[in-house]
Amino acid sequence: MKPSTKTAQSNGHAHRRFAAGMVATALLGLPGVAGAHDLHLDPAATVDLQTDAAEPEDSSNTWSDLVRDLPDDIYSLIASALVGPADAIGNATITERGNYRYIRSNGLPNHATGRFPNSGNPNAISAQSYNFRVPLNPRKKSSATEAGRYLTGVAVNGVPIDPGTAEYFGGRGSPWREEAITASGQGKLGLDSSNAHVQPNGAYHYHGVPRGLIATLGGSKLIGYAADGFPIYYTGQKSSYRLKSGSRPSGAGSPGGTYDGTYGADYAYVGGTLDQCNGTTSKTAEYPDGTYHYVVTTNYPFFPRCFMGTPDSSFRVARAPTRRGAAQQGQRPGPRQGGPRPLRRPPPRT
Repeated sequence: MKPSTKTAQSNGHAHRRFAAGMVATALLGLPGVAGAHDLHLDPAATVDLQTDAAEPEDSSNTWSDLVRDLPDDIYSLIASALVGPADAIGNATITERGNYRYIRSNGLPNHATGRFPNSGNPNAISAQSYNFRVPLNPRKKSSATEAGRYLTGVAVNGVPIDPGTAEYFGGRGSPWREEAITASGQGKLGLDSSNAHVQPNGAYHYHGVPRGLIATLGGSKLIGYAADGFPIYYTGQKSSYRLKSGSRPSGAGSPGGTYDGTYGADYAYVGGTLDQCNGTTSKTAEYPDGTYHYVVTTNYPFFPRCFMGTPDSSFRVARAPTRRGAAQQGQRPGPRQGGPRPLRRPPPRT
């Protein structure tokens, strides 16, 4: 089912509307901006900017698309203030053709990031070349499929969603796969406040609730699309997984110790509002007739680790190193880039 969309136009010009608070944040306190502190903008207000180019009603713009028509000096100020240490602004487009939705991006976030490299992550953010594809009308299957060698999905700003790591106790194939976020919600492996970090090839990606992205969405809770085409929402919900009680098995092949959330196997699905893939069916602003959708939660599994539909091949990842510790800082090989039928693999990811 396609979501309902609306785009306002007037007099043949496209009006770009910005949260005044975001514009003020971009200008206040920056060196060389005379009178910046004299700005008096209501953070709840909006600023309309008119451009010369008319836009079709079905067009879809990201933050970077919206600010691109601003004067160069203002654009640079906003970009540097909002994106922070990444020192670049994201570029993502979402289009619909035939039976598919296409998401093309350079993988750069449209919000401030943590500082990379850092003590837990030795990699710097750099632009990528992504071309993801998802079905417009995904079909829900009767049983779930483990994510395995697939990315979970892609956010509306073009940043990949990938909650898994490449770190295992006992090597690949072990059930004891380490988590990037603790049971108390603390990030490891150099994660920033948006629960994201960087692969060796410079690819920024989300492991958990993308707080920076959510802050840019206004009233919308749609944060992205899973590899099978179902939408992903943030609602503040908890998942239906809970920490197991007691201690892990002892002996060879087990890390021992108490179930504390270090490993995905420390959790058990206990049933509840969300299914084992962190999914549910409900009406949303984009799907007023209702749809199955996934939810990013504040506790494990954060993003879904399985699919209720069929994942598209554009989300399949390259093979990870098999030796424990071969991948840097708990990261694994990167998503294939360039489209559903890529010609070559990218460098390993984290």
